[in-house]
Amino acid sequence: MATRGEEDIARTGRRCGGCKVRKPLTDFTGDRSKKDGLSVYCKACMSEHNRRAAERRAARDGRTIKHRATVTAQIAAEYRPFIAGNDTKKDEPEGK
Repeated sequence: MATRGEEDIARTGRRCGGCKVRKPLTDFTGDRSKKDGLSVYCKACMSEHNRRAAERRAARDGRTIKHRATVTAQIAAEYRPFIAGNDTKKDEPEGK
C-alpha cells in the first residue's frame, strides 16, 4: 500500500535534483536502484550532466568531442553533390 507522500508524488510529479523544478514523472528516466524506480534528475539535466562529463573525460584524455549535429551537417555537405548527381528516379522507366 502506498503511503500518503508516495500518492502525492504520483499525482503531482517530483522536483528535479538538478534544476530544482517540479516536473511530471514522464520527464524522469528509470533508475532501478531508487525506491520509486525513477532518476533523481530530469531528462534534460541528466543529458546536460552526461554531456559535460563526456567533455571532461575527452579533455583529460586529450581528445575533442564531435557533437552529433555537427557531424551530421558535415556528412550532408560532403554527400550533397554526390546525391544531386545520381538522382536515380529520373533514370528509371515510367512503367515501373
